[in-house]
This record gives sequence, C-alpha cells and structure tokens, in this order.
Amino acid sequence: MRQVKWLLLLGLGLGGLAAAGPQGCAATCPDLLDEEFTECSSRPGLRYTKCSDSYEFNDGVHFDNLGLTLDYCYCGDGRVSCDDGRTASMCNTTLLDGTASLVYDDGAVDNLQDGVEACLGYPSCTLVTNTCSFGGWYLQCTGAGTAYVVSTGEVKSTLSAAVIACNPGSEDGTPKPGSCSDAIDSCLELADCGASVACDGGFGGECNSTVRCYTHSDLASCASDLACKWEVY
Repeated sequence: MRQVKWLLLLGLGLGGLAAAGPQGCAATCPDLLDEEFTECSSRPGLRYTKCSDSYEFNDGVHFDNLGLTLDYCYCGDGRVSCDDGRTASMCNTTLLDGTASLVYDDGAVDNLQDGVEACLGYPSCTLVTNTCSFGGWYLQCTGAGTAYVVSTGEVKSTLSAAVIACNPGSEDGTPKPGSCSDAIDSCLELADCGASVACDGGFGGECNSTVRCYTHSDLASCASDLACKWEVY
C-alpha cells in the first residue's frame, strides 16, 4: 500500500546520491552503473546502488523493482501503533523529494509530523536529524512529557535512546565503536557556547578558545552536542 506514494515520486528522479561512506554495497554487482550510492533513511547507514538489472543494498538485500527499493530505502521496517487501532509506516523521503509521510494500513497518507501527532495523541512532533548520521532521524514529540519516535516505529522515553537509534548500530543494537570529533571549526560559530559542553568556557556562556569534542566518550553525549559529531571507526 505504500506503493501509492511511489507512483508520484518515480517521475521526479531518484536524486539523493551521496559519495560512498564507510560501508560498501553488495559485491554481487559486477555491472555497477555508478560509483555513487543513494543514502537511505529507513535505518541509519543503509544505502543502495543501481546495477543494470537490480538495486543492490549494502546489507546484501537486492530488488529488481524500483517501488520495492524505495520502500526498503525510505520506510521504516516497523509500524507505529495508533491510538485509534490502526498501524502506520513512517516514510521519510526528505533526501529524495523533501517530504516525509505517515502511511496508514488502510492506505491513507498524512504528513509525517502531523500524522504521528494524530496517531499517538501528541500536541507537537518535530523531525530531528542534527543528532543523527548516515540518513538517521527521529521525531521529538511533546505534550505532558517528551517522547521520541524512531524510524522503526518504537517510542523511546529518553534522548540518548533516540540518538543511539538514529546512528549506525551493531546487530545487537549497541552503538558501533567510534570517536567524537569536531563538527565546527570554531566555538564562535555557535550562537550560545553554553549550549555545548565542548565549547562552554564556564564563565557565563563564554566560549572556549578551541572546540573540545574529545571530552565526549560516548555516542549519545557526542551527538547531542551542537559542536560535535560521532565518527564510526
């Protein structure tokens, strides 16, 4: 039923191509048509490349149908369970056409943020990407409290859990090893140095002379710092 959305997208061209990252695509593509890969958003780190007769993903999955390829690339594996009894898929095609949608099991389609708000009864949901990498994202929803809806459809109660979910992980769900590196050249690039552990000089919001992302030793704290980024080994 998500195929309905792709009927509108197929005429737009695939776009979204990015240079190869740390993970390669399937080795079963001797007739590779392009050295570039399309970055996906269904789960962080997933990407695919086009062969002459198929679309090959870097996790070994392949399709010969473009609609199925787009489903796998942009729609999360899991489904959101709505308060009205319906379930829905979250499809973030921002990298493809600048939109994001919630596709219900009855075929109805809504804007992703508005749809999740209605589905789960939150007053406000916002799509977040700045603490994620490799196409990752989550929705931060606020009401009586704050919750985080990740691409698999799961609702997390903490920011750290959402950040871990929107960055590449190991098969057991734990973050992949990496290090915290600087995402900016100077702390002066931030509007408020006090909002960054790596840049906070400790004197009324005064900036450090240099960015100090090495002070973060784990993915969650690193990715939550505006001055930093987590780089997978």
